[in-house]
Amino acid sequence: MRIIDTQLDGPLLVEPAVHGDQRGFFAETYRANVLAELGIPDEFVQDNHSRSGLGVVRGMHFAVGDGQAKLVRCVRGAVADVTYKLSTYYDPATETGVAFNDPEVDIRWPDVELVYSERDATAPLLSEIAAELPFSV
Repeated sequence: MRIIDTQLDGPLLVEPAVHGDQRGFFAETYRANVLAELGIPDEFVQDNHSRSGLGVVRGMHFAVGDGQAKLVRCVRGAVADVTYKLSTYYDPATETGVAFNDPEVDIRWPDVELVYSERDATAPLLSEIAAELPFSV
């Protein structure tokens, strides 16, 4: 495994070593001691798997308070199947989010009909919650 540099301050992009031949491939996607050597000492207690159809927006959710580390892996497609490990158990009391269509965040969504939940449709703008966050934006 290795860390790949990104333009984002905070999240780390971890690339697993993939060993392939005519039979297919094998990749070690999680190994606590190697991740610790790469600067990711978190212990993960919960695994989730999500699949979305074309145009589905899952929202930009995150935990506040003590926070929650997420080890996210796109399993199939551009982001059709995603698995992720969590360092704490899901707690709706600590979860918040930001509007997926916040003009200041400026995500350029694909030109398809977007499908989203009521919760994501009514999520606040980043500027509306910035003062409450335990990190600076």
